[in-house]
This record gives sequence, structure tokens and C-alpha cells, in this order.
Amino acid sequence: MHGSRRCVLVLASGRGVRMGGPKAIMHVGGEAWWRVQMRRLAGVESVWVVSAPVEAEMARHDDAPTHRVLGEPDTPMFASVVAGMRRLGEGDGSIGEKRDGVGAGGPPAPRGGGGAEKAMHPPGFVHVLPVDVPVPSARVFESLEMAASRAGVAVPSWEGVTGHPLCMTWAWGSANVLGHAHEAAEARLDELSAAFRAVVAVDDPSVRVNLNTPEALRAWEAWGGGDAARSERGEDQAGPRQ
Repeated sequence: MHGSRRCVLVLASGRGVRMGGPKAIMHVGGEAWWRVQMRRLAGVESVWVVSAPVEAEMARHDDAPTHRVLGEPDTPMFASVVAGMRRLGEGDGSIGEKRDGVGAGGPPAPRGGGGAEKAMHPPGFVHVLPVDVPVPSARVFESLEMAASRAGVAVPSWEGVTGHPLCMTWAWGSANVLGHAHEAAEARLDELSAAFRAVVAVDDPSVRVNLNTPEALRAWEAWGGGDAARSERGEDQAGPRQ
């Protein structure tokens, strides 16, 4: 294992059809969702696999995630996971790298990193998180990593129902994600991990949240999610919690 360093791989390359647009740039509590997620990720390294519209928006902001990879909205989720893993392991596919034609003529290079990106090194643990799932607490990451260190891969459950993120060791991901990269059009991470994964009960209900429709977003804000977003950036909370 490459040490205990963790990285969250955020999947944000979908079209967000049911939401009416890419979920990374939907507004929650008066700001873009990617900003809410970045605050929740404070102190945790992340790689974002993004669509062209999300990249175009993020490129306008100096505080956008530094490590971004351009994904294809019409490819399966597994292809995005492969792209993110490759970025972690060797930098392939990173926007702005312009190596082997990647990035040339494409979206602008990421901003906020203070110049050219440094090569990344594989972490000990990778947490795969769909962008519409709120980043969970540090306790969730720690519990998943403890289980994954034994099983190779772990997923959280809340009240008996599994959720996100999926946590895998770099060794397991190298063998079972990068090892199946040639099957990206057919492979599914849930199926590849089913025989290995440990299920970890956690006390954080956000692992079961999916903000994939306007109705789901309104319900989450009514429950208190929008208030939490405002509170995280130091604003007064607004509206009742339910």
C-alpha cells in the first residue's frame, strides 16, 4: 500500500438530465454545489472527473478544484473511475497536460493550482463519490479505510441500506479497476467489488443522499442541508429544519 493518504474521486461528468443540468454547478444555499462539496472536503485531496460544461464553469474560478479530468457524459460511470485512477497514478487524461494530444485544443487548463500541475502519486485509499452525494464526515472515511485495509474495498450503510462513497485500497483499485480498463464500456464497479466488499454501518445519513432531481434537492434543503451549506461559510442559517 502507498501509505495512508486518502483521495476522493468525485464523479461529475454526467449531463444531469433529471436535475436539468450538470449537478456540480447546480445552486444550493445560494452557491454552486461544487463549492459546497469542496468545503466539506477541506483538507482532503480530491480529483474531479468533469464534463465540458462543468470544466468551463470551474475554469472561471481560482478556487476551483485543482485536479480535474475531462470525462465523457455518454460513457458509463466506470470509464470515469478509470480516468480518475489514471490521473492519480500517472497523470494521463488530465486537462491541460497536452500529453499524447490530451488537452490540446480542449477546455482550458485548471486554475487555482498556481501554474502547471505536479504529478500525483497514488494514495493509500481512493473514495469514489458521485457528485450528487454530499461528502460524508471524516469518521465515515476512517471507518471505510479500516475495513478496506482488510477487505480491499468497503461501502457504508445507514439504517441497513448501502450508499456512497465506495472506498478501495490503491492495490485493489489497480488490479480491479485499471486491470479492467479495457472493458470500461461494460464493466461496473459495484459488480467487480461485490465479492470483496465489506459493508460498514455508519451514523451519517448523507451516505444515502442522492441529489439527482429538483425534488430530492428541495427535500435535502428542507431537512437542513441548505442550512448546513450556509453555516459552513459563516452565514446565518435560514429556514426551519424538519
